[in-house]
Amino acid sequence: MTVAVVPLPPAGVPFFRHLAHGYTLVEAAGAAMEADAAFDLSENLAILLRTGAFTTIGRDQDDEDRDHA
Repeated sequence: MTVAVVPLPPAGVPFFRHLAHGYTLVEAAGAAMEADAAFDLSENLAILLRTGAFTTIGRDQDDEDRDHA
C-alpha cells in the first residue's frame, strides 16, 4: 500500500472536511470561501480527482444521511 501526502492549498482543509462529512459541493465551497475569499474551486477539485479522493458522487443528500457520512 502506498500513501501519498498531498499539500492542500489555502482553504483546502475546510473544503475537504465538509465534503468528507457529507456536505454538498456548494456548502463545502462556501465554507472554504469563508475561510479564504481567494479559494480556488478548480484547483481543489483537481486535487480530489488526481488523488482519487472521490468514493461516490450523489445528487441530493438529506440531513439524516449527512449525519451518517
